[in-house]
Amino acid sequence: MEYMKVYQYILETEAEAYHYYFSYEILPKELVELAAETFEREVSVVDIFPEPNVKKGHLKKPLRIITKMGKEMYLPEGLNVEIISMYRALYQYVDTPL
Repeated sequence: MEYMKVYQYILETEAEAYHYYFSYEILPKELVELAAETFEREVSVVDIFPEPNVKKGHLKKPLRIITKMGKEMYLPEGLNVEIISMYRALYQYVDTPL
């Protein structure tokens, strides 16, 4: 059975987490840039950890991914995927004290 590889990256604080899915591997530096683009407030990435998890299965609902061309697309329900978790980035808002 063929599985499409999808790479997962997680941005999180103590209170919130955002999951991003890509059709290709991104560098930790790109994850930091993604955090800066995502939030309306200025953020500081505190640390980045490897997130070595792999799940295989079929999608129960469409999944939004970002392609290598920087475009968003949805993978259809029922598609066989291998979701490879790559990094978890811990961040804080700049105006939040440690």
